[in-house]
This record gives sequence, C-alpha cells and structure tokens, in this order.
Amino acid sequence: MDQQALADSAKIGINTVRNMEGTGAERIRVRSDTLDAVIDALKAAGVVIIDGGPNDGGPGVRLIAK
Repeated sequence: MDQQALADSAKIGINTVRNMEGTGAERIRVRSDTLDAVIDALKAAGVVIIDGGPNDGGPGVRLIAK
C-alpha cells in the first residue's frame, strides 16, 4: 500500500501520512482519531499490529496472507 492509498483509505491527507512516516522511530504526534483511522485502514489491508508482548518477539507489524 503506498502513501496515497493509505491516505485515501483512512480519509486523511497525504501530507499527514508523509509527516507520520517522516517521524521514524520518534513518537507520532497526531490526533487520536487520525491515528485510529490509519490503524483501521492498515488492519483492513491485512496488517496486524504487534504490541511486543513476551510471546511476540518485540513490537512491529505483520502482513496476513490473503
């Protein structure tokens, strides 16, 4: 999924996606509803967000094969 597709799916501006990606590992500073929209769009695309619990091997993301 490219930035434009994510922005479209989350119904946010592409500059917001670019700014979020541009923070790297730093803490993301966006409104909670914007972050929720991005997470929902990623989940709808088959991405699983891993919280990094002891059985997960650390935080990250995983793509579910469809």
